[in-house]
This record gives sequence, structure tokens and C-alpha cells, in this order.
Amino acid sequence: PELLGRYLRARVNTIEPGGYGAFHSHEDRPVFLYILEGTLTSCSPAGKCEELRENQAMVEGKDVTHWTENRGTRPARYLVVDISKEP
Repeated sequence: PELLGRYLRARVNTIEPGGYGAFHSHEDRPVFLYILEGTLTSCSPAGKCEELRENQAMVEGKDVTHWTENRGTRPARYLVVDISKEP
């Protein structure tokens, strides 16, 4: 019953070197993220940053508020699977 009206979405995103993903929250959208190529850095408002490399994964629950950056020299490609209220 908890998942009624929700969608399981999967997509591949790419962030070019020097690029970033906007500041956002996962309050209504838990996420599983898997790095396919390159590195992706996830930063919190408290200033804590975590670098994820190729073949590493991360789960972002409802308490996660952050932005992402590609501080590397290659495109960062990653698989995102989330449970969303929108298709």
C-alpha cells in the first residue's frame, strides 16, 4: 500500500567535466545511484563531500539534501533508479 501511486523510474544521466547537478532534496524520492563511468562528487549544505568512482553505488534516502559535481576530467555517467510520485 505504501507504494500505491508511485513509479519506479530508471535513467542514465551524464554530467560533463566542470558540470553540476542542481541543489535538491530526496524527501519524496528515494534514489539508488550507480556510477557507470568517471567520478561524481556529492556535496551537502554542511560542506561534506563524497566522491563516487566508477562501479560504486550510493543510496539517497529522504534525509538527503545535496548537489552533485563532476570534478574529474571525463564525463560522469551514472544510472539513477528512484521511486517517484511522477512518471
